[in-house]
Amino acid sequence: MALAQLARNPWVWLGAIGALILLRPRGGLEANAKPAPTPRDGAGCGYPRSDLPPAVAKTNAELIERTWGIILADNGRVNDLAQSYGYEAPPGQYARDLAAALVGAAQSAGVPLDLLVAQSRRESNHVPTVVTNTYLSIGWEDAAIRRAVANNWAIGPLQVKPGVFPEVGLPSPSRWLGDPVRWSSQARLRDAVLAGARYLAKQKSRYGTWCAALHAYTVGPTAYANGARADGYVSQIIAWANGYTELRT
Repeated sequence: MALAQLARNPWVWLGAIGALILLRPRGGLEANAKPAPTPRDGAGCGYPRSDLPPAVAKTNAELIERTWGIILADNGRVNDLAQSYGYEAPPGQYARDLAAALVGAAQSAGVPLDLLVAQSRRESNHVPTVVTNTYLSIGWEDAAIRRAVANNWAIGPLQVKPGVFPEVGLPSPSRWLGDPVRWSSQARLRDAVLAGARYLAKQKSRYGTWCAALHAYTVGPTAYANGARADGYVSQIIAWANGYTELRT
């Protein structure tokens, strides 16, 4: 009798559908497949360097492993910091989750992986957190996400504003808290990274080079069109990206 009542309950069916949607991989990678070539168009301001050696053939699994190594080299405390901010995963897992999210987002959005990893380093030192308008990191827990949505504060390793998510075709972070099935930390991370990658690709499509795209990403496209620039931000990302030669495909 109880099972029959459950079967007639529309909220049960909505929850089941929500679970299927959230559990469905978003842009999953074939581990043994060869990754797509690094985008070469949009050169400018020293990126990409023209004197780099030919890329070594590798699989997606190898590329994720290399990205994971770079994340840990950039920030050896990243796993502990992620857990302290409320990222829910076994100890040591966060950096691997971020590596997979970065590789998947770069290929899906058509953004050079070395550039995206360097941007993650510059924006957050690879840590998942909400940052307030006074540059205070307040974490990755539900309360932090709720405040980010209410105040349009930047979210995640690439520091994406909540309003950008629907702009690039992704659910608003408000869904992370409001859907019948709660979004996992891993699902939130994947969407936060993909939102940043898509937004960067959008600026590149608009302004022509990856350097211009980085300027527009951080100062805002309207401010960039009106002459605002972030030279220190862009030059640092370019320098790091050009040093991540093992991420070129």
